[in-house]
Parts: sequence; C-alpha cells; structure tokens
Amino acid sequence: DELLAAGDEDELALRGDQRLVARLVRAPPLPVDPPTLDPAGSYLITGGLGGLGLQSAERLAARGARHLILVGRGEPSAAATSRLAALATSGVRVRVMRADVADARAVADLFAALADSSPPLRGILHAAGVVDDGILTQQTSERLARVFAPKVDGAWNLHRHAPAGLDFLIFFGSAAALLGSAGQAGYVAANAFLDALAHRRAAHAPPALSLAWGGWAEHGAATGSQFRQRMERLLCHPSWTVRLPYRLRRKLPSARPRMVQAPCWAWWPPACARVGESARSAPACCWPTWPSACCACRSAAS
Repeated sequence: DELLAAGDEDELALRGDQRLVARLVRAPPLPVDPPTLDPAGSYLITGGLGGLGLQSAERLAARGARHLILVGRGEPSAAATSRLAALATSGVRVRVMRADVADARAVADLFAALADSSPPLRGILHAAGVVDDGILTQQTSERLARVFAPKVDGAWNLHRHAPAGLDFLIFFGSAAALLGSAGQAGYVAANAFLDALAHRRAAHAPPALSLAWGGWAEHGAATGSQFRQRMERLLCHPSWTVRLPYRLRRKLPSARPRMVQAPCWAWWPPACARVGESARSAPACCWPTWPSACCACRSAAS
C-alpha cells in the first residue's frame, strides 16, 4: 500500500502500528549552568592543533577539564603554541601527540600509549578534517580520498580502537550533510558518514554524537567569500564560537545520535523533511525556526 500511495513522502519507516516520516525537531534548551567535566580524567581532541581543535580545548578547560590530549599530524604553529601556553598557565595539563587518525595502526598505538601514561580517557572530540572543493566533474578518487581520510577513516578508527567506558565520543560533522553544499560532494559524503556512524553506535555500541555545525567565521571553508555568500543566501550565518553539548559529563543518550547546530534564521520544508523522526500526525513543516537554531535529528530508518 505504501508503495502505491499518493503523497510527497519519499522516506518512511513502519514500526509496529506506527508510520514514521522524516522531520526536523527542536532540541531541548540548554541549561544556564552546564555541568563541569571530570578534572581527574583526560579528554582527547583530534585535529587538536587547528582552529576548531584549539577552541574546543579552551571550551573543555572552561568546563573543568584539567588533562587535555591534542592530536595532530604536525607541530603546533606559533599561534597555537601561544594558546597552549595560556591553557598551561590556567592549570591545564596539555599533551600534544602526533598521529594520523586515518592510520588504524597509529590510532591503536596512540590509545595504547595513553593507557600507560595518562589519566583515564573520559571523552573524545573528533575535529579533524580537510576540504578539497570542486564540482563533481572535476573530482577524482584521489581528491575524494583526501577528504575522506580524516573524517571517514579517522572516525572509523576511533570507533574501533577507543577504550570502553567513555562518557562521550563526538564527531564534528557539518550541516552540509543535511542541506547540501555546491562543489563539496566529498565533504558532504564524509560528514554523512559521521551521521551514519553515530546512528550505528547508538544501535549496537556505546553511543556517539554527530554534531553538525554550520559554517565557521574564522576557520575552514566558511572564511571564503564565495562560501559565505552562498550560506547567507540560505539565511545561514557563520558561527563564531564552539558551543558544545551540555551533557558532556554524562553518557550520551542513544536516542539522539545527531544534532544540528547552525545560526540560521529559517529552515524550509524540503530540509525539514529530510531529517528527524515524527509520527504521521506531525505538522508538515517546521519553519521558520529561531536564530542559532540547535535542532535534534533522528533518522526515520534504522
């Protein structure tokens, strides 16, 4: 009956006596005073020497983390060294480790080394990533592999080799996987993988969260004028600060493996219809929403 039924829905799930369709739903509001992190535990950030990684380290320190492990492929820049020194001055022990998270053996060795020399690992932020933009006809397998390596291979290696008992594993994804982004086919696909992996962990393992950010005002592709103009046409604007989920101290809820956090003044029905989970009686659209929308998304398909 569903295959022959008329209607605009192209994605649905039948679970028991419920017919579920894809919708975007509002996330619970963040509390005024987020809980602090475990000062006796350690927290690892991949891509830790880049702009997002350093800002994330500063946010974790502000929440009470006192042992940070920043993982990158190279040496810290002069600007990064200055920010690391400021963290150390504030009483945070920062350990910089070189490793390519796309290399499974390197990731396994990294965790083995940490088990012998660092406080128990409590959480991981996977912020590593690169872009290599170009229209689809200009893409090659090598260009796609370059974009996939830190996000897809890196996330999979963390999933397989991270120690048990983590309070959280958060993948830094992108709203591009939800909205699409011209000239970024590889980047969109890589971030969609992060969403799918978070759902897989929610179903079969300790959960993870894929946090789909919008563009960044000071980091990555969003600093380019063409990208920013394109996002502004979608009524989306770059983020200036990293706002991490407030339940970092607790186990991540398996029911919400994906969240979108992007400063958008409006979301239109086609976007709303691609994500989320709702019963048949849910409204047909969910726009407009509010500035700095933080939306919880759940897949309608298992």
